[in-house]
Amino acid sequence: MSILSFTDKKISLILVTWILFSSLFSLPIKGITGNRILGSSMYFIFEILLLTFLLIRNSITKNIRISNFDIPFLLYLFYGIFQLMWSYLNNNGLYQIIYDYRRFYFSVLFYLVIRQYLTYYPSIIPKVKKVLFFVIILTVAELYFEFIYGIIFQLDINKIPWISLMQNIREEVGAAPWTLAFRMISIFPYPHNASLISAAGCLLFLLEYKISRKYVFKWLSIICFFGILLGGGRTFYISIFLAFIYLSFFDPKIKKTFLIIVFLTSVCLIFFINTFLDLLVINKFIEGIIAFFFAYDLDYGINFFIISEGPTLQKLIYFLFGSGLGEIVELSKRYAYIGIYGMEWRVFQLLFQYGAVFIIILGNIFLNVFKQKNQDIHIIYYKVIILQFLMSLPHYMEIYTFGVFQVFLTIYALFTLHIYHISNGSNSNKYKQLAY
Repeated sequence: MSILSFTDKKISLILVTWILFSSLFSLPIKGITGNRILGSSMYFIFEILLLTFLLIRNSITKNIRISNFDIPFLLYLFYGIFQLMWSYLNNNGLYQIIYDYRRFYFSVLFYLVIRQYLTYYPSIIPKVKKVLFFVIILTVAELYFEFIYGIIFQLDINKIPWISLMQNIREEVGAAPWTLAFRMISIFPYPHNASLISAAGCLLFLLEYKISRKYVFKWLSIICFFGILLGGGRTFYISIFLAFIYLSFFDPKIKKTFLIIVFLTSVCLIFFINTFLDLLVINKFIEGIIAFFFAYDLDYGINFFIISEGPTLQKLIYFLFGSGLGEIVELSKRYAYIGIYGMEWRVFQLLFQYGAVFIIILGNIFLNVFKQKNQDIHIIYYKVIILQFLMSLPHYMEIYTFGVFQVFLTIYALFTLHIYHISNGSNSNKYKQLAY
């Protein structure tokens, strides 16, 4: 092994570890250190360092491998650069443009970089997976800690540094403070993010159990399942059962009838019991989507046009590219009735803000996963894991939370790498020996 490759492995693994950790736990870092700038910028700096290190490496080795799965991400990245210029032309506000670019576009570089490193060095895949498992376990463990601390022992939850910071931030923006009700508060600005991480972790650990037959992963999967409930993410309580129903077609040990009964019962509990969810929110959720299609406004030509004045060509341009990076609260609410929690179908924000081109590119990223016909156990499980992130898009778009996005990109990189190696039969055995 050359000194370059040894150093390359070590540095890249350290940077990937710190990116995943500092992005997921940016709020606790802010709360514990008392420095909001440090918590917000740490993972951003590590991403730049990882990219710089890759560029330096490639200038020496001149070895870049691009797969068909990378193309939508490259288009996504270049479209983000276009959105920077488009948003600036629309005078959307420099600070908000940069913030939204970091949130929605810049982190895609992390996928491209980590995918390159895992392709160069499949032997570091187990280490990256361990890092991924570690941050997921910490995220879920925090939910259990809150439950024990605040529910069982009835202690003041606001004494936890990151929760205290979040309550202060919510007070600054005029939002009501979080309380421990049917969900914990978590390490994120919104608890639903913790449910998404728990759902992904539940399936990841179950896959690891299927491969290794180590019972520790089975128990971790169960712990993550209850983490979904602690996070209060109703969407992911449904999506995890959809995942199990899909898996039951490939695993005879998973009973379809039992799952379907539990799934239907769960839906009834979620949507029809007042103590679990205010029915007003459900009504607004349904009314919002109905209003979008039925509150037709002739001035807009079609409901998807975001401007009512000007020539058809101008309307079409804004339909394709959106209004750009920046705040578009009023625009996103045009066709949705507003409940106490705001617009419940937030996926339309992506259409209004970034246009139909963005939706097509993002759709291709997910389509590349679900169109795979290979019945390899990894592919089957990666499909349902990535489904959890897709299910986050219609409502709260948890996938685009700092940290959650990086977890998704890491999982996607592992998925594409597995596809890449099983498609090369001559190297598959060596790959499995190195990676598993």
